Amino acid sequence: MLQILAALVIGAAIFFGVKYVLDLRSENSQLKATVDQQGQTATAAGTITGATGSALDDRQRLDIVVTQAGVKYAQQYGELKREDENVRGWADGVVPVSVRNLARQRRLARDRSRGAALGGEGTGAATGTARASSTP
Repeated sequence: MLQILAALVIGAAIFFGVKYVLDLRSENSQLKATVDQQGQTATAAGTITGATGSALDDRQRLDIVVTQAGVKYAQQYGELKREDENVRGWADGVVPVSVRNLARQRRLARDRSRGAALGGEGTGAATGTARASSTP
């Protein structure tokens, strides 16, 4: 009887030992899958961060080019007004109301589209914080 009891205890120990080892293997494979997924997520996040940095660099370069073009235009326009009497007379003339309204509508639409692209309400005249500008 004691031999049967010892055999049952040894059998139970072997059964639970094997079950424990199988559970550890299963948990190990789940942890490996989680680590792999985290690695892929980190790789994707790095790619996104790099792309965002590139986009910001491109935007800064574009802003510089646009600013330089605006400065160059303003300088050329100022030179024309100083040197050409016809241009000076035209620049000092009154702009018709219909042309001013058209320019205002264009500026408001541009500001609304900028705001929508940035996920906001808009900027400039569209939000009541209009800036003084000689160009529509």
